[in-house]
This record gives sequence, C-alpha cells and structure tokens, in this order.
Amino acid sequence: QYQLATVVSDSLLLAMPIFTPHTLAHRHISIEGMDFLRIHCPQLNIPVSATLLRTPSEVAQYVHDNKDVVLKSPYSGNGRGNLYAHDGIYSATLERQTTGVIHKQGSILGEPLYDIVQDFAMEFLCQDQQTTFAGYSLFNTKHYGYNGNLLCSDSHIEQTLNQWISTEQLEIIKKALISFIQGRIAPEYSGYLGVDMFIYQDNGFKINPMVEINLRMTMGMAAHILYERHVHPEVTGELHLEYVPEKGELLRRANQLQQAHPLELKDGLWHSGFMALNPIDETTQYAFFVLLHA
Repeated sequence: QYQLATVVSDSLLLAMPIFTPHTLAHRHISIEGMDFLRIHCPQLNIPVSATLLRTPSEVAQYVHDNKDVVLKSPYSGNGRGNLYAHDGIYSATLERQTTGVIHKQGSILGEPLYDIVQDFAMEFLCQDQQTTFAGYSLFNTKHYGYNGNLLCSDSHIEQTLNQWISTEQLEIIKKALISFIQGRIAPEYSGYLGVDMFIYQDNGFKINPMVEINLRMTMGMAAHILYERHVHPEVTGELHLEYVPEKGELLRRANQLQQAHPLELKDGLWHSGFMALNPIDETTQYAFFVLLHA
C-alpha cells in the first residue's frame, strides 16, 4: 500500500547530490538566476531580484521602502525561515528575529510580497554535467508552506498555466534556465533540482520565474514520478501532505476517506479513490496521501 518510498528510492541514484558547494546552497543562487533571466529574457516582464541585506538597519530601510515584504533566511527552503512585514512596520520582534538570522547566516534576503495566483515549479536533472528538463510541478501552499501537488500530466499543467501565461513564454524561461543551470550548477552538482515559480497579479498576470532553487529531490519531482509510474493517464488527482496535532485524528480521517473513496485500478494503474502513502496509526501526526478523480 505504501509505495511513495519505493517511488523515491528508485530515483535516489539520480536524485542524490554528489557534490554541493557551500555557495550553491545559499539563496544568493536565486538572485544570480533571476539576474540571468532578466538579461536573457528581455521580452518578459520579470520582476526585480531579491535584495541581500547584511545589517538590521538595511532590513529596516528595506521594510520601510517596500511596505509588505518577505524576509528569507539564506539557508532555508519551502517557506521555512521566512519572516513577514506589513505596512512598512519593522517591529521589535521582527528586528530581533532578523538580527538573529544575520548573526548566524551573515545576511537575510528581502523580497516584495506578491498577490500570488498559482504556485508551480520546473524540475530539472543534472547528470554527467548535462542539464535536462524533467517536468512540471503544480502545487498548493497553506499558511506560506507546502500543502500538496496536483497529480497530472505536464500537458495538463501547461494548459492550466495558459490561463495566465503562454506556452511560448514558458519555453523561453525553460530554455534560459537550462542554460543557467548548465553553466552555474551542473558542473558541481548531480541530481534533481526544482525551480519554484508563481503567477501573480499586478495590473494583469505576470510570472516570477525564480522564487528559489531546491537542489534535491523535491516533492514536485516525487509527485511527477508517482503520476508517471502509478496513476492512470486519463485521471487527475492530488498528492496531499497533512499535519494533525491531535493523536488519532489522522487515523480517523484516513478511515473515512478510505470508506468514501475506495481505491480502484484500471490497466494495473490507480484510477480513482484514496491511497495512504505512509503507515497511519493512533500516534501518526503527518501523512501523505493520494486522492484521485476518475
């Protein structure tokens, strides 16, 4: 029943980093990537890069100038290590938090907060110092953190994104990213990586093509592999991550979903219903599960 571990472990030889230099783990790599895209994709309206802030006074000035901002720890990902300021207010609590990050990590990154319409990612594979596109990831966030992935084909994701951005624009970004990764990352890293992006609204729909770079097997890539190997191509679904602090609550919910949506197969592939991807008992607080729609 619990097949996600198999899906991931089958890919570990490709996913495991062989060598990841200190600098590639730093969020500054996303600033480099955004600057590269702005130069090589002049036809796209790409927003400004994040700003590297090295002192609390620089943070205070950035918050004052930009009003609503997110402040990101240089060595973090998936929303962890993010701090938020609104209305230009740099509170004493926020100052203490950002000062601690700067003291431990040397800096903090500031970015404007955007009116996000849809999060997604492009996934790539670096192997033998070559870079290839591995697929799309369409995911949802909850309280600024990862919540789950859509399970569907790349063409379905492109069609979804076409509500706001054309396939031609996506191809321009994809080719530019391959060029950037090939020159900057592939010589020193082997494995999967994901580039998080989002569509946002600002006098029309625009794209931020470089939120962060995750040098690892991402949940988006795991969802892509899961769909390719186990889900029937005529259906879509979701891969969910759930956290419930009350013991026994996840087991109760899983049993309800199992009864309401029993798993059905077609041609040996998952076709509809509910599937838990990790054991769930009375003590379980985290769970991954699949819910498919025929």
